[in-house]
This record gives sequence, C-alpha cells and structure tokens, in this order.
Amino acid sequence: MRHGLKNLKLLEIAGCLTQVVFQLEGFEFDGGEGDHFLSFPSLETLRFSALPELECIWKGPSHFINLQNLSILSVENCPKLRRIFSTTLARHLSKLKVLRISSCSALDQIIVQDDEEEEQHQQAACFSNLLEITIVGCDNLKSLFHVNVAGDLQQLKKLHIAWCEKLEQIIFQDDDEEEQHQQAACFSNLLEISISRCKNLKSLFHVNVARDLQQLKRLAIAWCEKLEQIFVGDNAVEECKEIVLPGVQQLNLQDLPKLVHLCPVGCYLIFPSLTHLMVTICPRIAARFSVDQNGSVHVKSEARQLGDETNFAMEIDCSSTDQIRQLTSR
Repeated sequence: MRHGLKNLKLLEIAGCLTQVVFQLEGFEFDGGEGDHFLSFPSLETLRFSALPELECIWKGPSHFINLQNLSILSVENCPKLRRIFSTTLARHLSKLKVLRISSCSALDQIIVQDDEEEEQHQQAACFSNLLEITIVGCDNLKSLFHVNVAGDLQQLKKLHIAWCEKLEQIIFQDDDEEEQHQQAACFSNLLEISISRCKNLKSLFHVNVARDLQQLKRLAIAWCEKLEQIFVGDNAVEECKEIVLPGVQQLNLQDLPKLVHLCPVGCYLIFPSLTHLMVTICPRIAARFSVDQNGSVHVKSEARQLGDETNFAMEIDCSSTDQIRQLTSR
C-alpha cells in the first residue's frame, strides 16, 4: 500500500498551526520490505517556516516514509520544535545536500537516536552527500552531531553556525568513546567554517579532526565569549607536533576575549597558503607567529603567563613582504 504524490518536487508549509507534519503513529502497514506508507520519490525540496505550534516534523516509525531524493531541507521560525531527525530517517536521506535551520529556539537535538537504529546503526551512513549546514538562532542547542554522524559527513563543504547561545561543542561523544573520537575522520572536504555569537562554545574540534581539514580554505570565528582554544587534545604534543592546513587562505579571529591558544601548547599550526590573517580583540592569546623560507605561516601556542593580557590585534595581507615582516616582528 502506498500513499503520496509521486511527482511532487517541492513541498512548503508555512504560517499554520500544525503540530505534526508527517503523522505515522497508529497506522497498520502490511507492505513488504522496501515499501512505504508515505512515498514522495521525486521530492527534492522541503521547507517549513513560521509554524509556531510545530513540535514534530515526523512522528512514528521512520521507515514508513520515502524521501529518497530529498536534497534541500529548510526549517525556519518553528519555536516549539525540539528535534529534526531520527537516526533511522537520517540514514535514509542519502541525497540530502543542504540543511538549513534557523530561529528554532526550543531545538535541543538535530538527530535523536531511535529504537530502530539500535541494531543497525553501522549499516548506512548519515548524510553521506550533505554539502552545506547552516544553523542560526537555535538558543537551546548544546551540540550538533554525535561523533558517529560527524564521521559520515565526508562531502560537507560549508559549516555556518551563529547565534546558538547554549552551544558547547560541535561534535560530541559519550565518555567511553574518547578513543573513537580521536580516531574519527571528519570533514575531509570542508572548505569553509564560520562560527559566531556562540557564547558557550569553548573549543572547535579535537586536533585529530583538525588534521583532516586538508581542503579548508576559510576559518572565521567571532564573538564567542568563552572560546579558549580552537583545536584541543590532552596528549596532542606527543601525538602531533605539527598540524598542517594546506588550503587555508583566510584566518579571521575576532572578539574572542578568552581565547588563549589556537592549538595545544607546544604544537604548531602551519598555513602554507595563507593570504589574509586577522586577529582582533583577543587579549589573552598566547601564540608566536612566524614565516618560513617558503612563505608558510607558522603559529605556535605558548604557555601563557598569569596576568599577561595584551591589545594584540593585526590584519595582514600575507602576500605582502612588508606586512610579513610586521608579522614576524611581533
């Protein structure tokens, strides 16, 4: 048995008082394997906006719905929505390329684990073709993705997060998963990271995630009041004295009053392709900048002395010889 609109490509729901969009609870479904109660095989774009009472997008067994060609999901101004996906549904959205979530003040999880997922969470990847993630104005969100999901985001190119006041970490894991987290490969095709106005964020990624950012071209972090370190790792010096980010052309750090280190003390960040460097209103930063004979910019984290604060600020065109001299003289 199938119900749906097989040729529908765009579905937009806006300005109504619905509480659930896809209600799948309470239905008896006797279809065979691969069959679905609700089928939208051609749907490419799904948009929800200005839905003040929306609590669930989909409710009930996730395998009852077919969204096999969905490529864009946009959720905006849904103040009561707390979850976006179950893990099972996320693993069925293999064609999803763009995920945009904004002004969802109650949202506390993007993906929530469900009973269906417990026995099969290793069978398929979540969002294996996702290219762009934008999360803005989700004040109740404390983290984005479990380490298992982050490891699946190998095609992601843009990550933009802003105005998420409670956000503490981008990738999270359980206490007994620390080793797995350190080994996980994430974001190998990521080109751009932009993080701003996330006042509870203390760090960005583990140093082992940083090593995977080989395609990254732009890293911008601004107005994150509690950010102390960009790349963290307890034993990072023993594991990795150098972190080379070969593609980074722009590094912007702005108004980060508690930022001390870019990476663990004793480690180097090396930027062979850096063309623009901006550091402003980072009074606690303890880093030594240098340029090698090949023009690569090195940033070494140093131990910070108690009470050592400075009005350290610079904006440098790294293609300019004069400005490079200014950098190395600091």
